[in-house]
Amino acid sequence: MTTADIFMSTLMVILIGIGLSIVGGIAAGFVFFAARERHRRSLPTFSDAGGMIRLNLDGLTPDIAPGRLLGD
Repeated sequence: MTTADIFMSTLMVILIGIGLSIVGGIAAGFVFFAARERHRRSLPTFSDAGGMIRLNLDGLTPDIAPGRLLGD
């Protein structure tokens, strides 16, 4: 009976430790993400150097006029 009690208490301590580690990691990650997001929102908006190079992934960038391109 004593060996079974020691085994169960050891198993419970290990499982509780793993559970607290997971919960603590999630909480720390959430706090870190929230702080980083708050800092990012306080920065000025991104500038892409005057529209010189941009991938038109969203379809919102107007076409560049040929007169603005470098000559041959």
